[in-house]
Amino acid sequence: MVATGICCSVGSRRHVVIHRCCEASPAQGTTSSSASAKYLDFASGIMGELQDTSRERIHQCTLAEIEQSGIVGLRVAHIAEAAEVSVALIYKCYKDRDGLLAAVLGKEIANYYLDDVRNIRNLVESNTTVTIDVLMQALPMPEEVARVKRRALRMQIFAASEELPELRKALGEAQKTIHDAVCDLMNDVRKRSGATSPISTDVISFAVQAMGFSFGFNDVMVDKPLNNANYSAFMRDFLTRYLLT
Repeated sequence: MVATGICCSVGSRRHVVIHRCCEASPAQGTTSSSASAKYLDFASGIMGELQDTSRERIHQCTLAEIEQSGIVGLRVAHIAEAAEVSVALIYKCYKDRDGLLAAVLGKEIANYYLDDVRNIRNLVESNTTVTIDVLMQALPMPEEVARVKRRALRMQIFAASEELPELRKALGEAQKTIHDAVCDLMNDVRKRSGATSPISTDVISFAVQAMGFSFGFNDVMVDKPLNNANYSAFMRDFLTRYLLT
């Protein structure tokens, strides 16, 4: 019943196709078991795709609702209306409001960092020699306007996790994924550059992420002490000393 509702809201044409196939089978009376199996596989694939589409809409609408009302003011009914799904479907997928927040915000935190990791890795793999200039090309900077809203959301997420155990658990899992990806990238950089520094990439990973997190503190200050120039100079020196040496 829920799956049919999804079909109607996001893929009415596909829903009609499935509906007609279901009606045609009894009339023909000759559908083989293998044909039925193929149909069920086909229908199942469509239902899975539609379910994924609904989840993505719920994810995006949850982020939009948080941007407008904050995590504390989030209302599941508003998300359901915006995503064009039922409240019952959201609860079926995520169990409750806390489960929804954990799933959406855990993924958002992971994506926030992993997008940067992928960009840096692409640069590293496209260059024969890995130098500090290569690494600095994709390093996030404090004055990038497009990142300000994401940083504000990140601060909200970490603050809310103190009161929401499911969200805290999701953040822990996301952080493990991020940390492993950053360390893997740094170890690859060292291998490609021939660096032999004894400093653990575990420590460097946390130091770099801590600096990135501090951008949020910088954002709320009127006279911002951190800017692209002084941060770039610091990171150039830091990464040269502890990652590339």
